[in-house]
Amino acid sequence: MDFVMGSLSAIVFLPFSVFLPFRFCRLMFCATKTLSLPSSISLHPHLRVVALLVTLLPLLAGCERELLLLDPSLQIQGYEVRGVVGDRFGNPIPGVGVTVDYLLEYVNDGPEPLRTYQVPSPGEAITVSVVNRVDQPVFTYAAGTQEPGSFIFIWDQTYPNGQPVPPGAYSVRYVAPAGVRLSYPVLVSGNQVTTTDSLGRYTIRDPELPVDFYPVPDYSSNGTTYYGNLRVTSQVILGFMADGMEVYRTVQLTRDQVVILDARLN
Repeated sequence: MDFVMGSLSAIVFLPFSVFLPFRFCRLMFCATKTLSLPSSISLHPHLRVVALLVTLLPLLAGCERELLLLDPSLQIQGYEVRGVVGDRFGNPIPGVGVTVDYLLEYVNDGPEPLRTYQVPSPGEAITVSVVNRVDQPVFTYAAGTQEPGSFIFIWDQTYPNGQPVPPGAYSVRYVAPAGVRLSYPVLVSGNQVTTTDSLGRYTIRDPELPVDFYPVPDYSSNGTTYYGNLRVTSQVILGFMADGMEVYRTVQLTRDQVVILDARLN
C-alpha cells in the first residue's frame, strides 16, 4: 500500500518539481492555508501529500499574481511589456486601464529645442503636423497663410477630437509647401496606453516605450521657463486602474526581450 501511495505522490508531485521549483514554497504556504480537514478525518500520509498538491492547482493564479519576469523565448526588436491583470483569486479583470510614466535623467542645460518658426515672407501657408515614433500622423492643424514674423504652436497632446494621445515620443512639425520648416520633440507621459481585454491581458509595445529618447525639454508647469534637456531611461512606471482601485509597478525594460508583468487588483 505504501509503495502504491508513494508512487502516486511522486507522479502528482513531478509536474510541480519541474515547472515550479522557485515558487513551490510560497504555493505550499497558500495551500496549507486553504486545505483544512476536519480532525475526525484521518488520511494516509501519502494521501495528504496528494491532496495538498492537488489543492495547489487553483491556487497557481490566486497566490502568484505579482510576477516580473523576462521571457527569453519571446524575441522582439525593441522593448515590450505584457501580462495579465487579475483579482486576489486569480480571476482576470477586463477593462483595466493601463498607464505609462517614463523615468527621466538629466543630460544638459541646452540648447533648448526651438518651437518658434520665423516666417520669412508674407503669404506662406503653414500646416502643423504631429507624428508619432513610426511617423504616423496623430494631429493636423491648418494654420493658414502667415505674415512675416514669429509663428509658434503648442500642441495640447490630444487627437483632433480632444481625446488624449497614448504616452510616447512625438514630433511637432511646421510644414510649408516647400517642406518641413521646423520640428520639435514632445514626450507624452502618464496617459493611458491600453486596457485589458476580456481575459485580463494587456500589451505595451515598442512605440510606447521610447527608451533613450532625447532631447526631452524640461519646462516649468506653465511652459514658459526652460530648465534643460532630459533623456528617457529604461525604467517605467505602469499604473493599473479599475473601479477606484489603483496599483503602480516600476518596470526595468530590457532591449529585445519581453518583460512579463502580471498584476493583482484586490
